[in-house]
Amino acid sequence: MGKIKCHICSYKEKSGAGSGSCASCGTDLTNTQAETIQKFTMGQYIKAKNAFFSSNTNGFLYLTNQRLIFLLASLAKGSKLVFSIPINQIQSVELPKFSVSQLGKLIIVHTDDGASFSLEIPKREEWKTAIESVIS
Repeated sequence: MGKIKCHICSYKEKSGAGSGSCASCGTDLTNTQAETIQKFTMGQYIKAKNAFFSSNTNGFLYLTNQRLIFLLASLAKGSKLVFSIPINQIQSVELPKFSVSQLGKLIIVHTDDGASFSLEIPKREEWKTAIESVIS
């Protein structure tokens, strides 16, 4: 039995083993033309636990023509989906003027349901432009 490789995150699984979706990122494996990568980088997802503490998760950020995806990077566990935001649910992208993150790499993605996703990534201005061009 062969292996199927996800065209978004490159996860490999035995053909016929899954439901037609990637076990790592949720991509539809039956239609490889529908979703395409627009931008990719490594970064950190910063999740606030309260006003004083946060947890940082290292991983991979993907912008596709359909979603903004963040996958946990772990050699021991492989890639694991942290969040997947449909493009039509992204309300705005913010570049804070002051942040405690290193070298001003913080970008915040706001969704229609009021959620905010803070990411520390390189070239944040390019990412803001890329996300805004996909959502418009």
